[in-house]
Amino acid sequence: MNNSGEPSELTVYTDFICPWCYIGAAYLNKAREIAGFQVRYVMYPLHPDTPSDGIPLEQLFSGRDVDIARQQAEIRERALKIGLDYKLRTHSYNSRRAQIIAKGVAEDGAFETFQDSVFRAYFGKGENINRIDVLQGLLNDISPKQWSAERMVHDSKLEAAVHQDWQVAQTRVIRSVPTYQFKNRYCVGAQTSDSLLRLVDDSYSKNL
Repeated sequence: MNNSGEPSELTVYTDFICPWCYIGAAYLNKAREIAGFQVRYVMYPLHPDTPSDGIPLEQLFSGRDVDIARQQAEIRERALKIGLDYKLRTHSYNSRRAQIIAKGVAEDGAFETFQDSVFRAYFGKGENINRIDVLQGLLNDISPKQWSAERMVHDSKLEAAVHQDWQVAQTRVIRSVPTYQFKNRYCVGAQTSDSLLRLVDDSYSKNL
């Protein structure tokens, strides 16, 4: 709630292959437990041209001044520190199918449960979240026989919803994820719970 007593909505631009989105989601959950604000998730195309079998991180970051081993170690350390499972990754995978399915399960109020499952499958186990069998397994873990991953990824309505999200991100000049938007204020990168609380309401204490 904001000071007027009306529900506050935080928009989160995210992608399932973004490690900082995974870490940021943990902080976001804690902030919501304290403040109870609403969240709108907008899917973002971090690496939309990734092939179906994935791409080695060395190839993905080829030509860039990136120390992959050091970066992975730093991210893993931070994830483990807040209780998240994190396996040192070797590949990045295409997340579009997972995004499409997320739009479908969101209609049943299961977006965040599915998001958590996808994050843990990719970052915790290193699974290819583009594979239908992997995605179906995640859906079955949430609710057996309720959803079909194969049907959902070919659902034109859900595909259009993801495309619309990508267009929204482009229109609002979102360059990286996670990005958090509250009204006309933005924060970029994995934010602590305290930072998120102050983003939605300056009156929140810095001492959580």
